[in-house]
Amino acid sequence: MKIDPEKLQSVNFCRSRELAAAICDVSVRAVDKIKKECIKGEVSSPRQSVYRPCTVTALDDFDKSVIKQIVSSFYRDSEYPFTAKILSTAKERIDGFQCSISSMRKILSSILRIHLGTRTHKLQMVVNN
Repeated sequence: MKIDPEKLQSVNFCRSRELAAAICDVSVRAVDKIKKECIKGEVSSPRQSVYRPCTVTALDDFDKSVIKQIVSSFYRDSEYPFTAKILSTAKERIDGFQCSISSMRKILSSILRIHLGTRTHKLQMVVNN
């Protein structure tokens, strides 16, 4: 809704909410929320989003190949690769590697295309290609 500056001279202030909404290009409901915040004295703006680099996407190809080698070494030694075991071994072998078990599960599912057991965090099936 466009408003002429000439018409602002003769504004009906009973409809100030609608006028403020039209000028600011927001809804009348948004104007009501801001008005309510002003009455309470708690006017705030939305928080800026904080960039946190994700551990899952921060892996390079070398680290991914190390994790694949860790999984295959467990199978080679006839051990069952639990997610926690893979995580502890990866923290030992990769310098500066920090990750939680849930992030390790995401890494393993993206790298190895595996199905992880949810209760025991066991690897059910591994397809390396």
